[in-house]
Amino acid sequence: MHHVLFVCGWNLLRSPAAEHLFAQWPGIETAAAGTSHDADCVVPAELVDRADTILVMEPRSSRPGRPDQPQVQAR
Repeated sequence: MHHVLFVCGWNLLRSPAAEHLFAQWPGIETAAAGTSHDADCVVPAELVDRADTILVMEPRSSRPGRPDQPQVQAR
């Protein structure tokens, strides 16, 4: 099973839509989260550690070492 994590700022539209679209692909397990402290689902370290692939839906969410999300690092 290949684990894919979709990340955007607030986990409202982009990452949940991508998670839903790819959830039916065979051999793929998907999750979605946001980097903002007020996101619907803030990126937990467990999802980052489990992910084989992390797809960032917007450039500002990919900055490594964000103070509000120290567990989100460039990999």
